[in-house]
Order: sequence, then C-alpha cells, then structure tokens
Amino acid sequence: MNEKQKKILKIVAFAMIGMLLFPPFYEDWGQHGGKSLGYNLALSPPKDGSIDKEMLLIQLLVVSAVGGIAFALRRDLPPK
Repeated sequence: MNEKQKKILKIVAFAMIGMLLFPPFYEDWGQHGGKSLGYNLALSPPKDGSIDKEMLLIQLLVVSAVGGIAFALRRDLPPK
C-alpha cells in the first residue's frame, strides 16, 4: 500500500464516520409517505424522527465504492 492509497483510506474512513455521526432522519407518516428531516447528530435526533436507514446504507455503499475505485486506481504499477 502506497502513501496515496493510505490517504484515500483515511478520507473514506473520515467520511463514513461523519455519515454515521450525522445520519439522515425521516418522519414516517404511514401510508401517506413521510418527510425528510435532514441531517442531525445521531445522539440528539429530531422529535418524532428516526434514522433513514435505507438512505444511510446507500450513502455508505456509494462512498465505499468510490473509495474502492480510487484505491485501485492509485496502486503502484510494476515497471515495464
């Protein structure tokens, strides 16, 4: 693992920790849909709100996919 890859891993880890600390919240209205309540600190959720688990999972997957691609592209190639 080279220095660029280490930097990418640190950035991805920092982004994921930030997403877990400040997840998206959602107010469910039952059959009538719901409303996004934005992002708040996980330890102090908004009143009548719950974490939007699906959106958080999508965000984590996208960041890990982009980070994985960036990690792979920054590998050291053997000399020709």
